[in-house]
Amino acid sequence: MFRAAPKFRPLARPSTLYRPLSTTAHLRRLARPTDPARSHTVSFQPPPLFTPLRIATFFLYTSCLVGYVWYFFPEIEIEIQEGEEQEEEEEAEDDEPVFFIPLTWAKKLPRSFYKGSDPEWQEFVKVSKDKARHKKIQSELVKIVYDTAQKHPAFVKQLGRDTKVGQCWLDIIFPDGPPQEYARAGIEIGDDYVSYGIQRIDAQQQHRINRTLWPTAAFNGAYNSGKVLLGFQYHRLKQLLGWEVDSTPGSQDAKYTQLLQLLQAQQAQQAEQAKTQTGAGTPEADKSQASASSLLPWALKVPQAPSSIEMPIAQHIFLATLAQGKMPKKMEPPRGSFVVQGLIQLKGSRSILTLDVQAFYDPKASHFSVVNATPRTIKQRRQSPKGGD
Repeated sequence: MFRAAPKFRPLARPSTLYRPLSTTAHLRRLARPTDPARSHTVSFQPPPLFTPLRIATFFLYTSCLVGYVWYFFPEIEIEIQEGEEQEEEEEAEDDEPVFFIPLTWAKKLPRSFYKGSDPEWQEFVKVSKDKARHKKIQSELVKIVYDTAQKHPAFVKQLGRDTKVGQCWLDIIFPDGPPQEYARAGIEIGDDYVSYGIQRIDAQQQHRINRTLWPTAAFNGAYNSGKVLLGFQYHRLKQLLGWEVDSTPGSQDAKYTQLLQLLQAQQAQQAEQAKTQTGAGTPEADKSQASASSLLPWALKVPQAPSSIEMPIAQHIFLATLAQGKMPKKMEPPRGSFVVQGLIQLKGSRSILTLDVQAFYDPKASHFSVVNATPRTIKQRRQSPKGGD
């Protein structure tokens, strides 16, 4: 009823439909002796150390680390007992200045004000009650400004001879507190220690740092001087092409025309002076020129271009713009100093000059730490019409 399953009979020999090749046979088939062998030299160069990706990654991780340390680390306050306070002050005075490496941008600290018990305020009270000292401080400031004006070539040229001091309006202003301070975190490196600390800097030092990192005054000076040079060339181009020039007084074209006339007059004067100097040349100079021509017989006498006055004007504009950004717009006196400001009038043979003066006076040292004087008004003794007769 039930049949046994048929037995599996293997083939007598393996099938020849698929037979895997051996490794040696495969290599023999790939590399035939008839084909020419080709070899290529390849050199692997290591990547550069500073790549844009690595620099960006470094600054990203560093800023994250500094931000975490600055904002999340707790501030430790240490109470100093009265007996140990004097010892700590003496040790602080004996400490040598340490090397500080800033790691963060400076932050503005909360504003502080003088108290009635502060020694600075007590000194202000003494000065305010001494009227004779008021006059002495004011006369000392007037003398400093007068002596400086006598030595400054620009003031001497503007005022002329026989310069005298005219009227003066000076006030003494006592500040309500010390100047604004900033704080930045960094690494302090001393003789025998390295620590993470906070350094305080004043407003002037912070202004110097910002001016160094962002030289806006230099960019503004370059822009203003370049604008003046391009204005000269554009005005000359309009004259050459016969375009309409605005000759109304006070217009831009009228200013350029007046400046060009002044430049042409100065160039003519310089050319006449050069002719007189070359005409009255010394025999030594003639001998030197003859020797130079004998040494270089192939040199051609090429006429030199006339000296232009436009570049000194552009340079003056650049330096004036740079000087405006040298000091902060609003200066504050150092701690313990007060402000002496007002107007000082200087009278000369050519004009009357009124200066806007601001100075910082230290009552303990009895000297002026900073004195700034800028021209406010200039009144000519003789004024001629600019439009002509």
